[in-house]
Amino acid sequence: MNSGVGVIPNASDVIAVVKRKWEDSRQKNIGYVKLHVVSANDYKGMPNFLKEETGKEIDITVSKEDLDFFKDTVNVLISFIGDEKQQQFYTARRKPED
Repeated sequence: MNSGVGVIPNASDVIAVVKRKWEDSRQKNIGYVKLHVVSANDYKGMPNFLKEETGKEIDITVSKEDLDFFKDTVNVLISFIGDEKQQQFYTARRKPED
């Protein structure tokens, strides 16, 4: 049973430069991407935990099958997930067409 307090739903509309990407050799469906955050804008009124990361590099967790999407510069939604007792990390998903 997980008794930690989870992070509230959040999302940042991020434009970033792809610096590096790699696969997790221990987990066959997990990939990682190192991004240089160019901008992190609010998205649909949700908390934006990435504003302070503008100009910095972050590592994100993605599905291994999504690694091909991450080329050059990308515009994705990034969320911070986890809780105070478990692993915490950033994850990305493609921005839906509005």
